[in-house]
Amino acid sequence: MDVDEADIKDQRAKLLLTEAWIANCHHQVARLPSLLEQAESLLTDQTTELSLFGELDHFHGYDLYFDGEAERSRQFQEDAVSKLSGTRSPFLGEAELMLGLARCMVGQTELAVQALENRIDEVDTSQGLLLSRLIAGLVFIRLVCGDLGKARADAQRLQFVANKFRMRQTKAWSSYMLACTYLHSGELETALDYFAQTYEQRYVLESMAALDAVVGMALSQQLLQLDDEAMETAGRLAEFAQELNAPQYLS
Repeated sequence: MDVDEADIKDQRAKLLLTEAWIANCHHQVARLPSLLEQAESLLTDQTTELSLFGELDHFHGYDLYFDGEAERSRQFQEDAVSKLSGTRSPFLGEAELMLGLARCMVGQTELAVQALENRIDEVDTSQGLLLSRLIAGLVFIRLVCGDLGKARADAQRLQFVANKFRMRQTKAWSSYMLACTYLHSGELETALDYFAQTYEQRYVLESMAALDAVVGMALSQQLLQLDDEAMETAGRLAEFAQELNAPQYLS
């Protein structure tokens, strides 16, 4: 007798959380609440893996962050980091990154930056994945605050880590972040070059960032008065969104 795969998934908190991570990668934030509710209903106080509760806290904080509820997001992310610390969970870095952003949103920017810098100093240099997330958190905070010089320096740090550990996705993110710093500082030709590098790595990057990189290419071309190229890139953007089967991005 065949077992329904959907039934198996709905009975396993780990599988539901895995689906939540996949939805997160595609920036499908609207899918998270129902997945989290299902996963949470399967966990009890006797659950031995504390990291599962940490993942839940992270996702609750992530959802609240994009709803603009910064203080509640910060609280959930602090709980997530506490529960994931010491577990060697691959998701610890994600929680620490979002904790930094939530702290920044509530006005604790100096604390956010210092905490991330301290963690970078503490982390073993062999932990490339965790290092990449901590440094990426710094870049995002610098960009939000408009500190383009430091954002660029940290994006270059991220690129170094990506090359050292051969992390293609992280390298794509570093190209995207560098492109943003150059675009906002008016260095358009360099911005265009980095956006083009990001586009070449579009299949290893989260869809939202990959599509945004194409938008960055078009804007850079338009500002450089390369109108025909900008229109061509805009057409490429629509094709890419359709290729990803992501109609929500077409607008």
